[in-house]
Amino acid sequence: MRFNGPFFAILTPFDQSMDIDFGALKVQLEFLAEHRVENIIVGGTTGEFASLTIKERKEILEFCRKNFNGKIVNHISSTCLLESTELIEHSVGKADAILLLPPYYYANISEEGVLTFLSKCLEKSTLPAFLYNFPRHTQINIDSEWVRKLITKHDNLIGIKDSGGDIENSLEYKKLNLEFQVYVGSDTTIFEVLKQGLNGTVTGAGVPVPEYILRIHNDFANQQWESAQRIQNIFNVWNKFRKSLNFNEIAIAKAALSKRIDGFPIWVRPPLIKVGDVEIKEIGQKLHNEILPITKFD
Repeated sequence: MRFNGPFFAILTPFDQSMDIDFGALKVQLEFLAEHRVENIIVGGTTGEFASLTIKERKEILEFCRKNFNGKIVNHISSTCLLESTELIEHSVGKADAILLLPPYYYANISEEGVLTFLSKCLEKSTLPAFLYNFPRHTQINIDSEWVRKLITKHDNLIGIKDSGGDIENSLEYKKLNLEFQVYVGSDTTIFEVLKQGLNGTVTGAGVPVPEYILRIHNDFANQQWESAQRIQNIFNVWNKFRKSLNFNEIAIAKAALSKRIDGFPIWVRPPLIKVGDVEIKEIGQKLHNEILPITKFD
């Protein structure tokens, strides 16, 4: 299976009691569909998967399948192999592909141990699979040689989401096989990622402003290079602003989405904390005064 265009890692909305707000989740999915988003990642980092129970992760996937007509990649990572395989089996018939981190938490584990864990997950999957490289959180960088070994053994391994922050590393994955799909977790270098011949990008922070990511991808696909670069430059005004805020990216994305979807909840589960009232006001002003007025890009 091949995917076209960017992926949007959706947020998991909670109410003030910290229960999943499925009404807000539905509205988020409708918002993305209205903006012609075709691919989403469910239960990823932006979805606060580490704060969710296995039951909740299953319920969210089931809900998204019923309420989103595009392609769904289900993030199934856990440090427990049995939990990962349980989520893999549950994904069948609901997701179009799975996304898999190496086993985070453990210190100084061997290459053999990591590859054994990933192989056992891939063996259990009848769905196409993407690896997920995020060394800042896992303390493990998925080496291109590791990927080569896994591709050799597992036909269902079709790509990787690389959030390592090093485009040279992403390019090493692509050199393995031009058919291997490499998506990069970056909002500030979307145009550069595409220019380098990679498949596209994954965004969580960009969920509140999907117009930008989609326009950059579409302009690039239509060989409108100058326009794609111009939109990237405009988008980076937003990226620079959100990075200046002293809050977790997930909390910022929820606060920003609340300024686009009236009543969207800003609550996050501990250890994260929600954005403060002053910053929420600043986010709203930035969006409505500088960002959203130019989303027509003309």
